[in-house]
Amino acid sequence: MTQPAVGQLPQRINIVNITNALPCEITTEVPTPFPPSDPERYPPPFPDIYYDKQFVRLTELNGAIPNPHGEDPLNNKRFRIIITGPVSFTLQDPITFKPIDSTNYPPYITGGQCTLIQKEFVFYPSPDQQYPN
Repeated sequence: MTQPAVGQLPQRINIVNITNALPCEITTEVPTPFPPSDPERYPPPFPDIYYDKQFVRLTELNGAIPNPHGEDPLNNKRFRIIITGPVSFTLQDPITFKPIDSTNYPPYITGGQCTLIQKEFVFYPSPDQQYPN
């Protein structure tokens, strides 16, 4: 995992598991180094890192050389996330906000990283378009 600068929280987290289902769910490790103990400001384990409806990029999931990681279709793609648990979240399409169906993807083997790339998204629908949230 990339080490944050002093006073900053990590924005990249190692992936532990990916489920092949609808919706596709990602499980990550607890971020380290963990910030100071202050349960009101830093509720574990996603302290000020990931919130609902933020955008992440999954990397290091492709290829079979030297070791396969699985989940090639998810590699280096941008997704919107919905937090589902203390160290897990589901993936949504960043444009339609529909859940990602990874049922037919290659099985997850090992490795991968999840990086926060955008915290906010401003959407200005046209008058005939309905806001998808």
